[in-house]
Amino acid sequence: MKDQDKINYYWKSFVGLLDFVDLVKDQPTLKAKLKTKILDLAHEVKQELENEDK
Repeated sequence: MKDQDKINYYWKSFVGLLDFVDLVKDQPTLKAKLKTKILDLAHEVKQELENEDK
């Protein structure tokens, strides 16, 4: 898989997860925690992909 393909795949996956979390309506704290965890993971994956390029 090319690097750009990997990036696109991961991006779509994380966006899908964030959209899924938006379905949580009655628990704003849970929703915020889940979004934070997903964004943290997305950042870690981005760093790993950048490290692979080096």
